[in-house]
Amino acid sequence: MPKILWVDDEIEMLKGHLLFLEGKGYSVATCNNGADALDLVQETGFDAVFLDENMPGLSGLETLEKMKDLLPELPVVMITKSEEEQIMEMAIGSKIADYLIKPVNPNQVLLSLKKILDGRQLVWVKPLTIPESPPIDLYNTCPVDGLSQLHAICGALLRFHWPEVVPS
Repeated sequence: MPKILWVDDEIEMLKGHLLFLEGKGYSVATCNNGADALDLVQETGFDAVFLDENMPGLSGLETLEKMKDLLPELPVVMITKSEEEQIMEMAIGSKIADYLIKPVNPNQVLLSLKKILDGRQLVWVKPLTIPESPPIDLYNTCPVDGLSQLHAICGALLRFHWPEVVPS
């Protein structure tokens, strides 16, 4: 069962999200500040962290920086109310795994988790080797009636009087 840490100063408002994830087979621990989050990631082997950007005390970005110093490979998803480009750049520069803007719905959270955890699992899959095959000659392998239909469609498209788009 994948273990998730969700850090948010308003964690009680996310009860529905937490229950949704638990129903999908995730074990979710919570805390409401950056200092506690740093203690928890050192004590527990989490598979991913959801981290609120705007918290009292250690901000999400400060917590992220310290978390990455402790566990550089731990996937962290930054969650914020802000769409400010500067905050996004700072978070992305700190090597976040994903970035979600509030309000998030449970399916967004689940998709983010699946992307992160499935991506980590794919690292261990042996690469598939596909034997080389000669290129396919589509012109000579298409049935004659298929080519004539294609030519008719292309001709009709060329003759069509497309409306002119006028900028407003």
